[in-house]
Amino acid sequence: MGGSALSPRELMRLRSLERRKGLSVAQRLWRSLQISHHLHDFLTPHRASGLLRGMSGYVAIRGEYEIAPLPSLRYYLPCVFSRNEMVFVATAPRYSGGEWWRRDAAGILYPASSSAAQPQDALLSDMNHHAQLWQQGAVGPGLWVMMIPCLAVHLSSGMRLGYGGGYYDRYLACAQKKERGGGAGLYKIAVAGDEDLYGGGELLRWQEQALRPGPYDVAVQGIISPSGFRALIEVEDFLA
Repeated sequence: MGGSALSPRELMRLRSLERRKGLSVAQRLWRSLQISHHLHDFLTPHRASGLLRGMSGYVAIRGEYEIAPLPSLRYYLPCVFSRNEMVFVATAPRYSGGEWWRRDAAGILYPASSSAAQPQDALLSDMNHHAQLWQQGAVGPGLWVMMIPCLAVHLSSGMRLGYGGGYYDRYLACAQKKERGGGAGLYKIAVAGDEDLYGGGELLRWQEQALRPGPYDVAVQGIISPSGFRALIEVEDFLA
Protein backbone atom coordinates (compact mmCIF):
# COMPACT_ATOMS: atom_id res chain seq x y z
CA MET A 1 0.00 0.00 0.00
CA GLY A 2 3.04 2.28 0.42
CA GLY A 3 3.08 3.44 -3.18
CA SER A 4 -0.67 4.14 -3.25
CA ALA A 5 -0.95 6.03 0.06
CA LEU A 6 -2.66 9.39 -0.16
CA SER A 7 -0.72 12.56 0.57
CA PRO A 8 -2.05 14.78 3.40
CA ARG A 9 -3.57 17.19 0.86
CA GLU A 10 -5.19 14.40 -1.12
CA LEU A 11 -6.62 12.93 2.07
CA MET A 12 -8.04 16.30 3.17
CA ARG A 13 -9.58 16.84 -0.27
CA LEU A 14 -11.15 13.39 -0.25
CA ARG A 15 -12.68 13.83 3.21
CA SER A 16 -14.09 17.25 2.35
CA LEU A 17 -15.66 15.99 -0.87
CA GLU A 18 -17.16 13.01 0.96
CA ARG A 19 -18.74 15.33 3.52
CA ARG A 20 -20.24 17.42 0.73
CA LYS A 21 -21.73 14.35 -0.91
CA GLY A 22 -23.44 13.53 2.37
CA LEU A 23 -25.40 16.80 2.37
CA SER A 24 -28.96 16.84 1.12
CA VAL A 25 -30.11 19.43 -1.41
CA ALA A 26 -32.00 21.22 1.36
CA GLN A 27 -28.94 21.31 3.61
CA ARG A 28 -26.73 22.68 0.86
CA LEU A 29 -29.33 25.31 -0.05
CA TRP A 30 -29.71 26.42 3.58
CA ARG A 31 -25.96 26.73 4.03
CA SER A 32 -25.70 28.68 0.79
CA LEU A 33 -28.37 31.10 2.00
CA GLN A 34 -26.51 31.59 5.29
CA ILE A 35 -23.25 32.28 3.49
CA SER A 36 -24.92 34.79 1.16
CA HIS A 37 -26.52 36.52 4.16
CA HIS A 38 -23.15 36.91 5.91
CA LEU A 39 -21.56 38.03 2.66
CA HIS A 40 -24.12 40.77 2.13
CA ASP A 41 -23.65 41.96 5.71
CA PHE A 42 -19.93 42.32 5.00
CA LEU A 43 -20.28 43.92 1.56
CA THR A 44 -23.16 46.35 2.13
CA PRO A 45 -21.31 48.96 4.26
CA HIS A 46 -18.40 49.04 1.81
CA ARG A 47 -20.83 49.42 -1.06
CA ALA A 48 -22.67 52.24 0.71
CA SER A 49 -19.40 54.10 1.32
CA GLY A 50 -18.47 53.89 -2.35
CA LEU A 51 -15.37 51.80 -1.63
CA LEU A 52 -16.60 48.50 -3.10
CA ARG A 53 -16.37 48.48 -6.91
CA GLY A 54 -16.78 44.86 -7.90
CA MET A 55 -16.98 41.23 -6.86
CA SER A 56 -16.01 37.95 -8.44
CA GLY A 57 -17.94 34.77 -7.78
CA TYR A 58 -18.09 31.32 -9.36
CA VAL A 59 -20.48 28.79 -10.85
CA ALA A 60 -20.82 26.14 -8.14
CA ILE A 61 -19.61 22.62 -8.99
CA ARG A 62 -18.93 19.46 -6.98
CA GLY A 63 -21.37 20.42 -4.24
CA GLU A 64 -19.92 23.91 -3.67
CA TYR A 65 -22.05 26.48 -1.90
CA GLU A 66 -23.87 29.00 -4.07
CA ILE A 67 -23.31 32.69 -3.40
CA ALA A 68 -25.65 35.55 -4.26
CA PRO A 69 -23.97 38.78 -5.46
CA LEU A 70 -25.24 42.22 -4.61
CA PRO A 71 -27.67 43.56 -7.24
CA SER A 72 -26.23 46.14 -9.66
CA LEU A 73 -22.68 45.50 -8.49
CA ARG A 74 -20.03 44.85 -11.16
CA TYR A 75 -19.73 41.06 -11.18
CA TYR A 76 -17.15 38.66 -12.63
CA LEU A 77 -16.99 34.91 -13.19
CA PRO A 78 -13.94 32.74 -13.90
CA CYS A 79 -13.23 31.24 -17.30
CA VAL A 80 -10.50 28.67 -17.95
CA PHE A 81 -9.55 29.17 -21.60
CA SER A 82 -6.60 26.75 -21.51
CA ARG A 83 -5.58 23.91 -19.24
CA ASN A 84 -3.42 26.17 -17.11
CA GLU A 85 -4.78 29.71 -17.37
CA MET A 86 -7.88 31.44 -16.03
CA VAL A 87 -9.38 34.90 -16.49
CA PHE A 88 -12.44 36.64 -15.04
CA VAL A 89 -15.14 37.88 -17.40
CA ALA A 90 -17.76 40.49 -16.50
CA THR A 91 -21.43 39.58 -16.34
CA ALA A 92 -24.71 40.65 -14.75
CA PRO A 93 -25.13 39.92 -11.02
CA ARG A 94 -28.33 38.01 -11.74
CA TYR A 95 -27.24 35.63 -14.46
CA SER A 96 -29.45 33.13 -16.25
CA GLY A 97 -29.15 30.44 -18.91
CA GLY A 98 -29.39 30.89 -22.64
CA GLU A 99 -27.05 31.69 -25.49
CA TRP A 100 -24.78 33.67 -23.16
CA TRP A 101 -23.46 30.48 -21.59
CA ARG A 102 -20.57 28.38 -22.84
CA ARG A 103 -18.31 25.76 -21.33
CA ASP A 104 -14.69 26.67 -20.77
CA ALA A 105 -11.67 24.37 -21.11
CA ALA A 106 -12.42 22.88 -17.67
CA GLY A 107 -16.04 22.14 -18.62
CA ILE A 108 -17.45 24.88 -16.36
CA LEU A 109 -20.13 27.26 -17.57
CA TYR A 110 -19.28 30.92 -18.04
CA PRO A 111 -21.12 33.88 -19.64
CA ALA A 112 -19.64 34.64 -23.05
CA SER A 113 -20.46 38.01 -24.59
CA SER A 114 -18.18 37.50 -27.59
CA SER A 115 -16.78 34.72 -29.70
CA ALA A 116 -13.20 35.49 -28.72
CA ALA A 117 -11.10 32.35 -28.33
CA GLN A 118 -9.27 33.97 -25.42
CA PRO A 119 -11.55 36.16 -23.27
CA GLN A 120 -10.02 39.29 -21.81
CA ASP A 121 -9.58 39.61 -18.06
CA ALA A 122 -12.17 42.22 -17.15
CA LEU A 123 -11.36 42.08 -13.42
CA LEU A 124 -7.69 43.07 -13.65
CA SER A 125 -8.47 45.52 -16.44
CA ASP A 126 -11.03 47.32 -14.27
CA MET A 127 -8.71 47.36 -11.28
CA ASN A 128 -5.75 48.70 -13.22
CA HIS A 129 -7.91 51.40 -14.84
CA HIS A 130 -9.14 52.48 -11.41
CA ALA A 131 -5.58 52.51 -10.07
CA GLN A 132 -4.54 54.84 -12.89
CA LEU A 133 -7.38 57.23 -12.06
CA TRP A 134 -6.48 57.03 -8.37
CA GLN A 135 -2.88 57.96 -9.12
CA GLN A 136 -4.19 61.00 -11.01
CA GLY A 137 -6.31 62.00 -8.01
CA ALA A 138 -9.55 61.51 -9.96
CA VAL A 139 -11.06 58.83 -7.69
CA GLY A 140 -10.69 57.44 -4.20
CA PRO A 141 -9.37 53.94 -3.43
CA GLY A 142 -11.37 51.01 -4.77
CA LEU A 143 -12.06 47.57 -3.35
CA TRP A 144 -12.71 44.40 -5.32
CA VAL A 145 -13.72 41.20 -3.54
CA MET A 146 -12.89 37.72 -4.85
CA MET A 147 -14.88 34.76 -3.55
CA ILE A 148 -12.77 31.59 -3.72
CA PRO A 149 -14.43 28.18 -3.21
CA CYS A 150 -12.20 25.81 -1.26
CA LEU A 151 -12.17 22.41 0.38
CA ALA A 152 -10.36 23.54 3.52
CA VAL A 153 -8.86 26.70 4.99
CA HIS A 154 -6.66 27.56 7.98
CA LEU A 155 -8.29 30.03 10.36
CA SER A 156 -5.12 31.95 11.24
CA SER A 157 -2.80 31.70 8.23
CA GLY A 158 -5.51 32.03 5.58
CA MET A 159 -4.01 29.18 3.59
CA ARG A 160 -6.65 27.28 1.63
CA LEU A 161 -6.92 23.94 -0.08
CA GLY A 162 -8.50 23.71 -3.53
CA TYR A 163 -8.87 20.86 -5.99
CA GLY A 164 -5.19 20.81 -6.89
CA GLY A 165 -5.43 22.41 -10.33
CA GLY A 166 -3.66 25.59 -9.21
CA TYR A 167 -5.88 27.93 -11.25
CA TYR A 168 -6.48 30.43 -8.47
CA ASP A 169 -2.88 30.32 -7.24
CA ARG A 170 -1.54 31.05 -10.72
CA TYR A 171 -4.11 33.78 -11.27
CA LEU A 172 -3.44 35.49 -7.95
CA ALA A 173 0.32 35.32 -8.41
CA CYS A 174 -0.11 36.95 -11.81
CA ALA A 175 -2.54 39.52 -10.39
CA GLN A 176 -0.03 40.58 -7.75
CA LYS A 177 2.52 41.29 -10.47
CA LYS A 178 0.07 43.18 -12.70
CA GLU A 179 -1.66 45.25 -10.03
CA ARG A 180 -0.51 48.83 -10.03
CA GLY A 181 0.85 50.05 -6.72
CA GLY A 182 -2.08 51.36 -4.73
CA GLY A 183 -5.58 52.59 -5.34
CA ALA A 184 -7.19 49.22 -6.09
CA GLY A 185 -7.15 46.19 -3.81
CA LEU A 186 -8.31 42.61 -4.42
CA TYR A 187 -9.63 41.28 -1.09
CA LYS A 188 -9.75 37.48 -1.21
CA ILE A 189 -12.37 35.50 0.74
CA ALA A 190 -12.38 31.71 1.08
CA VAL A 191 -15.79 30.01 0.96
CA ALA A 192 -16.01 26.78 2.95
CA GLY A 193 -18.17 24.71 5.25
CA ASP A 194 -17.70 25.07 9.01
CA GLU A 195 -16.38 21.50 9.18
CA ASP A 196 -13.66 22.47 6.68
CA LEU A 197 -12.16 25.20 8.89
CA TYR A 198 -8.95 24.21 10.63
CA GLY A 199 -6.81 25.86 13.27
CA GLY A 200 -9.44 26.54 15.93
CA GLY A 201 -7.85 23.81 18.04
CA GLU A 202 -4.89 21.50 17.93
CA LEU A 203 -4.28 19.99 14.50
CA LEU A 204 -3.16 16.49 13.71
CA ARG A 205 0.20 16.25 12.01
CA TRP A 206 -1.28 15.29 8.65
CA GLN A 207 -3.69 18.23 8.84
CA GLU A 208 -0.81 20.63 9.49
CA GLN A 209 1.03 19.18 6.52
CA ALA A 210 -2.02 19.49 4.26
CA LEU A 211 -2.38 23.22 5.03
CA ARG A 212 1.30 24.07 5.09
CA PRO A 213 1.94 26.95 2.66
CA GLY A 214 3.61 26.00 -0.60
CA PRO A 215 5.86 28.26 -2.71
CA TYR A 216 2.95 29.35 -4.93
CA ASP A 217 0.11 29.45 -2.39
CA VAL A 218 -1.61 32.80 -1.84
CA ALA A 219 -3.39 33.39 1.46
CA VAL A 220 -6.88 34.87 1.75
CA GLN A 221 -7.78 37.93 3.82
CA GLY A 222 -11.19 36.65 4.90
CA ILE A 223 -13.13 33.42 5.42
CA ILE A 224 -16.87 32.92 5.08
CA SER A 225 -18.87 29.87 6.13
CA PRO A 226 -22.46 29.16 7.19
CA SER A 227 -21.62 30.33 10.72
CA GLY A 228 -20.32 33.74 9.71
CA PHE A 229 -17.59 35.92 8.23
CA ARG A 230 -14.08 36.09 9.69
CA ALA A 231 -11.71 38.88 8.70
CA LEU A 232 -8.08 37.79 8.96
CA ILE A 233 -7.11 41.26 7.77
CA GLU A 234 -9.53 44.18 8.06
CA VAL A 235 -10.32 45.95 4.82
CA GLU A 236 -8.95 49.26 6.09
CA ASP A 237 -5.62 47.63 7.00
CA PHE A 238 -5.56 45.73 3.72
CA LEU A 239 -5.89 48.92 1.67
CA ALA A 240 -3.51 50.95 3.83
